Amino acid sequence: MVEVTDVRAIYGGSLDDTPGPTIITYSFDDQASFDAGNTPFQGPDEFLETFQEVSAAGKALAREAFRQWGEASGLVFLEVPAGMGDVRFGVFDLSLSDRLPDSGAFAAGQTIYIREGLDDWPHLYLHEIGHAVGLKHSFEGDYVLPEELDNWEVTQMSYNAGDTDGTTLGTLDLEAIALIYGTDAEDGAHLADWDWDAATSTLTQVGFDGGQILTGVDANNIIVGGDGSDNIRIEQTIGNAEVEAGAGDDYVILANEGTSSVALGAGNDVLVVGAGERTVVDAGSGDDEVSVLVSLDRQDGDVLTLEGGEGTDSLIIFLGGNDGSAAFIFSLAGGAGSGLSISGFESVTLDGTGNADRLTAGASGATLNGYAGNDRLTGGAGDDVLSGGFGDDLLTTGGGADLVELGTPDGLEFGTDRVADFDALLDRFDLGGRQFSGVTQANGNSLLTVAGVTGTMIVEGLTGLDLAAWNELVIGAVDPREGPDPSYVLSIRDGFSGTVGGNGTVFGTNVGAEDIRIADMPGIVRLDPSFNQGGDVVRLGGNAAEYVAVRDGSSVILEHGETSVRIPVGPEGLGLVFADGMRTLVYDADDQAVRIGDQEIGEFGAPVFAQSEGAGPAIADGGVNGQAAMTSGGVAYLGGDLTVVGTRAGAETLFVEEGAQLTFDATFNEGGDRISLTGEFAEYQALRSGSSLILTAGDGTRLSIPVGVAGLELQFEDGSQTLYFDQSLGLVFIGNYLVEEADVAAVSPLVV
Repeated sequence: MVEVTDVRAIYGGSLDDTPGPTIITYSFDDQASFDAGNTPFQGPDEFLETFQEVSAAGKALAREAFRQWGEASGLVFLEVPAGMGDVRFGVFDLSLSDRLPDSGAFAAGQTIYIREGLDDWPHLYLHEIGHAVGLKHSFEGDYVLPEELDNWEVTQMSYNAGDTDGTTLGTLDLEAIALIYGTDAEDGAHLADWDWDAATSTLTQVGFDGGQILTGVDANNIIVGGDGSDNIRIEQTIGNAEVEAGAGDDYVILANEGTSSVALGAGNDVLVVGAGERTVVDAGSGDDEVSVLVSLDRQDGDVLTLEGGEGTDSLIIFLGGNDGSAAFIFSLAGGAGSGLSISGFESVTLDGTGNADRLTAGASGATLNGYAGNDRLTGGAGDDVLSGGFGDDLLTTGGGADLVELGTPDGLEFGTDRVADFDALLDRFDLGGRQFSGVTQANGNSLLTVAGVTGTMIVEGLTGLDLAAWNELVIGAVDPREGPDPSYVLSIRDGFSGTVGGNGTVFGTNVGAEDIRIADMPGIVRLDPSFNQGGDVVRLGGNAAEYVAVRDGSSVILEHGETSVRIPVGPEGLGLVFADGMRTLVYDADDQAVRIGDQEIGEFGAPVFAQSEGAGPAIADGGVNGQAAMTSGGVAYLGGDLTVVGTRAGAETLFVEEGAQLTFDATFNEGGDRISLTGEFAEYQALRSGSSLILTAGDGTRLSIPVGVAGLELQFEDGSQTLYFDQSLGLVFIGNYLVEEADVAAVSPLVV
């Protein structure tokens, strides 16, 4: 601990990245809140029964405390009815467990728990509200106050009264809260406009153009984004939400329990929303990704209207939110009384639970994933994908050209599945790269087996085909969780920092902290077990909720469109840095759970909803070398300081990140290979160094490429050029441009 006399003594956050003006709601519970049932008490039922409302005197003291904190800063505090509120108060008997802190109150989740008999203590409210807005104790952490200053006259975050009665903020409180949230004159300055309707507990926030973060409160919300790429979040509220995201590539997450109305507007947007009593989504124009969580308590008549609009839009509906013991009956077809309407999406996926779900496709094509349980999946009139998963499933194809999948993450077990209405002219099987190994016929059905796989597939009402004919109905797709064979193997050293993409495997170290960026291109990047040792960082493009996370044994697979990464999990933790902040991927040995931040990851895919833990570490400096070994015909995206080893047999394709330092081995002079670069041809400088080309750009890119007579394709943003050696002239050319030989230290521009 270091003794200081400034705001660091009571604020543990970064003073270089403070929240600024903020709006917060609060309330006084009239019954034990949800948070109370999730605190680590011994005998929580007995604890909940001791709940009391805060007294009238206590409420007055709390309001006075909020007034003081608000007038000292850019914080705006709004009182809302019981059941809402970012901050909530309740009185309990805190003596029930020796696991509770020995104090007059403590905060957990949204709730401040006050000990019986102490709700008329002014200091208690000033202190606990201080915690609620991010302040720490003055005597804990890396920085603390000197003992002679550790009292209420200096800060209400102290436990020592000193010579004051604890009714007003201390001098350090006033300094800190203004530094973190701005001054009182800056109330609402983070918004173009805002309004509070106390009668309906509705907060309206209007954002600026240019893109910003807009956060809802625990109440009713109306948020209007400006032009630009906004990040809009409304979470942990029973209230209603209305969002107009505006133009730009917006990211919106709504986890409210009330009604929701969302207009995404123009741009390539991402939306994650929970389906409530009434949920209406208009995706607008652009290529949008919409994820909807539907809980089991959805009632007939609840309205769920999802409109994709212009562009190539995708929709995933996740079924969940129950106690794990009940199954879903859900149809994408909608119909009278269902309240469901889906239109305008080019891709629709319906994900079931671990129970015996009954899922039905609509008129357009959809993917139905049953996962575990004895599911019944029914196709519609479109081209559907039916994947039963574990259990004994009934898969009924529909009127289109349907695909019946083996349906488990590793393809090793699929129970006794029955396939009805299979049309051999239109429908096909996907066995994860396998083929049927046996067929028998009985009672008008065909019984199909796959070697090495536990389970039987019974195709009802279709006989007369031999094994070869059945295998003609199997497509050659590979297991999507494993991907095809790697296009490259990347071996890196301690402290490496670089980028990879495509189908490949990365071998790290057990001692160093590696910094790996995953390029947004089709394929799966597999990280070897050394990445479960702790300290490593994996960086991913896009916000966290754009990714679906799946636990697969001791690894987690993160999927984003056609991009996937398989990451081993260990108890030391690995940093996942998304565009909206870092979350820690870790294995919790106590309950044998895998978590990303505060979200447990299961074997069924779900978006990453875990709260951000901050911006994450800065990108590590480069300079540490690694080696990428390509396979024949492989495709890869590479960045960092690397030696690239190719093959003589195949034509490899390399996409090069800006600033990469790549040295290509002699196999790249055999012809047929392609190197794709950012920027236009004229932005590069070239020189010949012996039998190699040195190609550089102002962004720091430097490539050393061997030159051969067969030619290598250099693809620039304004077209392709062939790098080759002219034997008759003894010269090196890029297209029609002569590459002159010079000292390596004196890079010359391309000249004719």
